[in-house]
Amino acid sequence: MVFTSDSVSVVISEGYVDCVELLVQHGADVNVPDIKAQTPLTMAVKNRHIKCVRALLVSGANPNGDARSLCSPLYIAAMNGCKDILEVNGFATEIELE
Repeated sequence: MVFTSDSVSVVISEGYVDCVELLVQHGADVNVPDIKAQTPLTMAVKNRHIKCVRALLVSGANPNGDARSLCSPLYIAAMNGCKDILEVNGFATEIELE
């Protein structure tokens, strides 16, 4: 079964963490970018869906996003002051949070 970036994007944009986990269990690529080079993690961070962020990171999502994107998920979280997202284990382990 093939999952497109649209499959994962739809569930991420709405914050459906159970669906994210189900798609991952069935082989969805958590690092597949959309046409704007946004990965599922980028979209989860933008929408502040912390449970999706956690699920994606546990499933191997790259916190730096896609190399073609101008802004990484990590950068977006930091710029938007999303301390709760930055504190998710495995996301910003090298950053000192104030």
